[in-house]
Amino acid sequence: MLSSTWNAPKEALDKKDDFFGGIGIDGVLFSLHKEFQFLGLKPLPSFMANDVVKNPPLEEDMKRFKEHLKKVFS
Repeated sequence: MLSSTWNAPKEALDKKDDFFGGIGIDGVLFSLHKEFQFLGLKPLPSFMANDVVKNPPLEEDMKRFKEHLKKVFS
């Protein structure tokens, strides 16, 4: 499972007409997923926290992260 923090809003990764062209978090982190696959690991759903500097929704992010961990590891 890859967990990352971004100062960019989520839309910058998900919207087709935005900076990353809609490829999403796993598209941006594709090379890391492939490196880990080479080592024999299998991908788990990634977690991403956004706007961590400009508009940090810390409580919401922590709640989402705990829910993500429960979902992935339960």
